[in-house]
Amino acid sequence: MARDDDEVSLISDISTLLVSDTFLSEDARKTKKHIRHIFKLGLACTLVIFFPISGCIQETILKSYEEKYNIHISAFLAQSIQSISGAFACLYVPAFLALAKPKPSFVIAGCIHLLYTASFALPNAIAIYCISGFLGFAGSLLWTTHGITVIHNSTKKTLSRNYSLFFIIFQISFLVSNGYIYVSYGSIDEHVNVTMLIMIALGLLGVIIFPFISTPRPAAGEIAKPKEMILGSVDILKSVDYWMLMPLTIYLGFEVALHLGVFPTAVSSLNRLGGNPHQLVGLMGLLTSIGKIVAGVSSIFLNDPSKNAFSGMLAHVIAMFLTFLYIPTEAITKDTWQIAYLEPSIPPLAIAAFLYGFGDVAMFTTGFTLLGLLFRGQTFASAVAIFNFITLGSSGVLFAVSGNLPISAILGVCVLILLFGMPFLFKIDRRLKEDTQTNTDQLLNDEED
Repeated sequence: MARDDDEVSLISDISTLLVSDTFLSEDARKTKKHIRHIFKLGLACTLVIFFPISGCIQETILKSYEEKYNIHISAFLAQSIQSISGAFACLYVPAFLALAKPKPSFVIAGCIHLLYTASFALPNAIAIYCISGFLGFAGSLLWTTHGITVIHNSTKKTLSRNYSLFFIIFQISFLVSNGYIYVSYGSIDEHVNVTMLIMIALGLLGVIIFPFISTPRPAAGEIAKPKEMILGSVDILKSVDYWMLMPLTIYLGFEVALHLGVFPTAVSSLNRLGGNPHQLVGLMGLLTSIGKIVAGVSSIFLNDPSKNAFSGMLAHVIAMFLTFLYIPTEAITKDTWQIAYLEPSIPPLAIAAFLYGFGDVAMFTTGFTLLGLLFRGQTFASAVAIFNFITLGSSGVLFAVSGNLPISAILGVCVLILLFGMPFLFKIDRRLKEDTQTNTDQLLNDEED
């Protein structure tokens, strides 16, 4: 089947990076600039966030520290503090971003991430927990600034593609992290200080890259003032389109908690898998990361929100069905020999992990793309912040109740919300396409006249 005229060729766009601006058209030079800054954004975020998001590596280092000095510090408690802080930070981050401006916001967020990484060189419980509170704010600030930066470096045609490209680059950190855990789980890291110096150096490199990324310019009126951000949040919440996206937003929070917390934890508790099932946390995470990268590539070539969403929905429904068949409720909270409906086996659970990762990126790409197409403008940061707040909040709810509900109930709620939200998503995407086609036809008619 022939490709549509409007379909974006990633290969040809990336090839512009190898060509001098002298030989490129104005549109090609603009594309080259956008691709270059998306690469820098992905690289910087990967370097800065690599250690703070690697909860398993943090827990491994802290367990090593506990064995040496008999001092207990929980990396998972630190991450809980980050989630709560991050959710509340979404309420004031747009105004802070408007006040501080995008590039300084990147640097501030990066430095706080770097400070958190540095705190593990000589772990101290109070320091790690306190910095975790600031890290929640920094994470919200970083992701909100990331959202408006991708929009700034994209056109309507390349928005979905560029989000996918960013996620592919970003997943490198997850691949390395989970690969490390799978290979070295259970061993005591005898080179903690050297490891942390490397992590700090990589994070510092990421912070240094941030000022060289093209971001919206306040002087050019590309980002609203603090008061306008606050008023913009009210207007966004009044939008029917935003409420039509709400089921998808809530679902994204649920599925994040499911595939990053409930599923790998439950798999690691299945004694019937033999050997050291706890080591499987790394393997499941590794396969999830591979699924995310495959989804990123798929989203680039599909370049269509509805198709991305449908592929993500299909992947998640299959993954949750496999989870239902193989994971007993008891496995969420403790090691167990129980069987759900079928004897647990690594191959189907590995497929489920891959599909969770694939669906995650497919659905998030769709959510961010539609958000950008609907609310692109000076107050887009407010739309991203509200989106992040709802996602973090729903994720926290599922984390909180996951140990008290049957896994069938958790999966059932997730599937129902997903299926309920899909028609609204398709409706929004179809209307946006019709509006684009109408505008194109109008321009052609004006040229003929």
